[in-house]
Amino acid sequence: MRVCFYGNTGHALTAIAAKQKLPQVDYVAFCPSYSGENMEKVKSSASNAGYNLKEYCDVDEMLKIEKPDILVVDNRFTERYPVEKKALSAGIHVYADKPIATNIADLNDLYRTATKTNSTIWAMHTTRYDPHFYTIRQLIQDGAIGKVRMVNCQKSYRLGIRPAFFSERKTYGGTIPWVSIHAIDMIRMVTGKECISVYSTQSSADNFGNGDMEIITTSSFELEDDILATVTADYYRPSNA
Repeated sequence: MRVCFYGNTGHALTAIAAKQKLPQVDYVAFCPSYSGENMEKVKSSASNAGYNLKEYCDVDEMLKIEKPDILVVDNRFTERYPVEKKALSAGIHVYADKPIATNIADLNDLYRTATKTNSTIWAMHTTRYDPHFYTIRQLIQDGAIGKVRMVNCQKSYRLGIRPAFFSERKTYGGTIPWVSIHAIDMIRMVTGKECISVYSTQSSADNFGNGDMEIITTSSFELEDDILATVTADYYRPSNA
């Protein structure tokens, strides 16, 4: 399987980590998703795994020449849909960082395109397979804690120095689809239930000069089987924690 990389704003390196369990994977090339994007970690990680990636400046040229089986999409959050659509339309599987889309119309179109071309689009919800989360899921399925009635989650990130695109909603897309999405996915995974309704609110006040970026969010969910869940997300995790 030939694999190409587009961008490195989040978790593209998880694709290289998969090499240990997928010896048939062949990493071949990368392309920055915007001028000046730092792709050094992708290059060095691939090199450490024994691969010398070819560099491209244009994603269309990379796809045409390299003809990958899988495209790893890790560009700025609100800009993912066009390149995901392009790859899926060509029958290329897509492994994309979350969120794979920031509006419902684009998300539905990606699903339709993947179905039409018999391609797969997979979000980088890698925490699903962290040992502790996977064990929790197995214990719940085995009935170890009885019937699940309520789930409460908190996801806190260190603020640090965020890239400039985080400060603009048009490129960031929101803290809920970037941070809360992990907890939302965990709730669905461990309960096996889907969401019926949700109410969310968020605030960018006092966010240390980060423009439109919401620094706190809270969401309340009603799930199937009368399960209630809450998710709070923030950038208030101490730098030394």
